[in-house]
Amino acid sequence: MKNFLLIDDHDIVRAGMKYVILSLFSPCQVFEARDEASSLAALKEQDYHLIIMDVHMPNTNTFGLLDHIRIHYPDTGVLVYSVGAENIYAKKFLQAGASGFISKNAGLPELQKAIESCL
Repeated sequence: MKNFLLIDDHDIVRAGMKYVILSLFSPCQVFEARDEASSLAALKEQDYHLIIMDVHMPNTNTFGLLDHIRIHYPDTGVLVYSVGAENIYAKKFLQAGASGFISKNAGLPELQKAIESCL
C-alpha cells in the first residue's frame, strides 16, 4: 500500500486531492499537512512513497522544505503543483530536486500520469 503526504494550505484543495488520490491509487493512505511545520512533523511520523506539495503556502519556505526532504528522505518522490505558470515554476523546482511538476489546471489523466511517474 502506498502512502502519500499532501501538503497544501487550502482545506478544500486537500480534500479534493485526497479524494482523487484515493480513487486512483486505492488501496493507499493519504496524510495531510498545511504548512512547513506540520509537514516536518508528518515526515517524522510516517514514511511516504510520494509527497505532493503546493508551491505557495503561508509560513513555508517551499524550496527549503524540498531541500530538507531531498536530504533526509532521498527515496521519497516529490511532486510539486501550482496554479502559477508552469514555465516559471517547473524548471526551478525540478532543478531543486522535485521529481515532477504539474499545474493545478491539469486534468485527471495528467495528474495520474504525473503521480505514477514520480512513484
